[in-house]
Amino acid sequence: MTSITTNMVEEDSHPTPLSETQMDDATCANNSPQQVKPPLKKKKTPWQQTEVQAVERHMNRFITSCVVPEKSDCEKCLKSEPEALKNRDWQNLKFYVYNRITAYKRKFQCE
Repeated sequence: MTSITTNMVEEDSHPTPLSETQMDDATCANNSPQQVKPPLKKKKTPWQQTEVQAVERHMNRFITSCVVPEKSDCEKCLKSEPEALKNRDWQNLKFYVYNRITAYKRKFQCE
């Protein structure tokens, strides 16, 4: 019976090598006990009439020419209408114009 236990101890004394993925999983599990939280989503805020008018004043040429504005174009619009667009950033403007272009194209396709 003692020979059996010695064989078991000898087998346990030589650990089997871990693969790279097992090592990565083991180190990640030990280093970060906290769970990763999902990214927070921004709440969609509807566009007010004053915001729409401000954007259309400066970005109408992009909508009618079906060209999506660049960051610099959006920032120019924000600087020229700071009060009306105080709650918007350049990406909000760009997405708004992109969506208006899509609606503009769809309108002329259907007619």
